Amino acid sequence: MNCLSQVIGYFSYTLEHLGLYEPEITVHEAKDRLNNEGNTWLKYQTDRQDLWNTFQGNNMTTGPLQPLVAKTIIHLEEQSVKKGVAVDLGCGINTTTFHLLQKGWKVYAVDNSESVISTLAEKVSPMGKNWINNGQLVLVNESIEKFKYPEKVDLIIATDSLPYCDPNKIGQIFLEARNALLPQGVLVCNFFPYSDNPYADNMLRGMFGAWMTTKNVVDAMMRSVDFPSWSVIEGKSPGGMAKQFHVFAKIDS
Repeated sequence: MNCLSQVIGYFSYTLEHLGLYEPEITVHEAKDRLNNEGNTWLKYQTDRQDLWNTFQGNNMTTGPLQPLVAKTIIHLEEQSVKKGVAVDLGCGINTTTFHLLQKGWKVYAVDNSESVISTLAEKVSPMGKNWINNGQLVLVNESIEKFKYPEKVDLIIATDSLPYCDPNKIGQIFLEARNALLPQGVLVCNFFPYSDNPYADNMLRGMFGAWMTTKNVVDAMMRSVDFPSWSVIEGKSPGGMAKQFHVFAKIDS
């Protein structure tokens, strides 16, 4: 009987990794899974400062927004939030920050890479904008785990960035985001699912420091910080190639 239970357990676990079976799990179970993923992730951790100092996202300041981000901005505008305060966690050099600035938003652009922050400053200057000097753009060279919100905000964006943070810190990151959001505020972020190839997953951990999870783990962690309303849906990367878990969480229910 124990052998049968082990077989069933392994089969269920495999189906979860493939996204074919998503039973609701407790917060304690989710934290255990993140801890286990963290232990695997840590085995591959090295000093990647040189990598991140040369990585500048897609290096774009114009172009289409990621669909989830675009929908979120439209949602906020429908709630009469048209020139709010946003935090772009792990901002890179991307369309989102510049799009919000051009709409009149105040943006905290947070990135662990010194190169990204300096490049953002360089890109703003030729535009003839006074965003940095007038405080509309605040550049923060800091890791997501250590970043502290200086004020209440309307929008927190973390696209393609949280899977590079310590898995054990995700609950704290969610809690601080929830506490920083204004009544109509929104958190939008994404996570990477496991692939059907463990070797590819280990390569992602080893080369880039990313980690993977399952949808029910993300759901449980959202419950753990008492978000009144949230959804975790399967989506695609901006190029439409990789499957992701897209999270849209609101303070108002």
